[in-house]
Amino acid sequence: MFVRDWGGIFLGLLAIGLPVTLHLVSPALAILLCAVVAVMVANFATSVVPVVLVFSYLFQNLVVAFVSPGLSSPQELDAIRAYNFVITAVVWLVLYAGYWIERKDMDPRLRRLIDFTTGALVLIGLYFCLGAVSNFVPAVVYLRNVATPFFLIQIFALVAYRGKVEFVRPLAVMAFLALMYGYAELFFQEDFYKLTNGEAYLKLGVQKSFEQGTFLEEMQQTGFVLRSYLDTMQVSLFNTPLLADWNITVSRVVGPNFHPISYAYFLVGASLILMATGRWLVPVLAVPLVLIVGSKGAVILFALCAMALFLSKYVPASRRYWFYMLILTVYAVAGIIVGIRTSDYHVVGFIGGIRGFLANPLGHGLGAGGNLSPVDGPAIGAWPNRPGTRMSESKVPSASFSTR
Repeated sequence: MFVRDWGGIFLGLLAIGLPVTLHLVSPALAILLCAVVAVMVANFATSVVPVVLVFSYLFQNLVVAFVSPGLSSPQELDAIRAYNFVITAVVWLVLYAGYWIERKDMDPRLRRLIDFTTGALVLIGLYFCLGAVSNFVPAVVYLRNVATPFFLIQIFALVAYRGKVEFVRPLAVMAFLALMYGYAELFFQEDFYKLTNGEAYLKLGVQKSFEQGTFLEEMQQTGFVLRSYLDTMQVSLFNTPLLADWNITVSRVVGPNFHPISYAYFLVGASLILMATGRWLVPVLAVPLVLIVGSKGAVILFALCAMALFLSKYVPASRRYWFYMLILTVYAVAGIIVGIRTSDYHVVGFIGGIRGFLANPLGHGLGAGGNLSPVDGPAIGAWPNRPGTRMSESKVPSASFSTR
């Protein structure tokens, strides 16, 4: 049982810890070692590949934090956080090559899934080539972010097809470790950051924002003066004008992945899986942390899916799909209406994207716009006939999937 629950976690720690540590000595050797470890895991420990990958995305930045005093710039920080993607890409290459060797003997349903997602990857590659011509670095960033989910879909499908995957118990272990980390951070924030070198990690991130002039612009617009990296952790509850009158400020918990929104979504996703299998400890402990992080999407996802789990006992199977679609439609319409009234940048970016698509359906390629790429000219322009509301003319997405 110990090996079953912890084996994949220890392999994940090995796969991330070795290259991250070696990176301080030689990045080239670190990449080579990372690739070698990924090949070995994919070939000789295939059944625990999902655990290794989830662990690498959840805990890599904590490992990076421990070595961050040895980093001298935000650029080095960006580079050292790429190893989980290297692991993903190498594992995908190994399993994908094996798939084509055995393709004719595999289930037609699996072949359709792989064919469909491969088509999506080809399309992503074409848009990367289109965007790289004028925006190479942003195009590379978005290529990684957009391609990674399709890599993971194919990896998980191929691993599950080959045999039984023990995932729920290791997931419960990882979720519990992430919860303990979150509560330690919540109650002992500054001391805990010093213990894990999270202070050095976060200061490198703040340095990047300083170099980009983010805080100078904020000071000029709002009068806010940044005194410490800890000030960047202070946000209003759920970061929405709907609750502005409450004047509640919370210190966000960033979790072991040092990204509060991603951390909240992990806790919610893990909680839903564990709830569905009758495990309630992690979901109960996760609720306060998810609320403190203040991710509206994560909270709504948890509430709707938890309700669906409960109602599934009472709603006939033939009606569940339509009930689900009805809830999604109401949620989408309500979200857009409220977002327009409050100038929510998620909705502003969404509508800006629709306008951009209608004007140029083929687009400009990856990296031509977005919150991870430079935008020529002002990113936000006036929204006609809506005083106080802003419209994105540059199709800036409100958030991005981050592998870092």
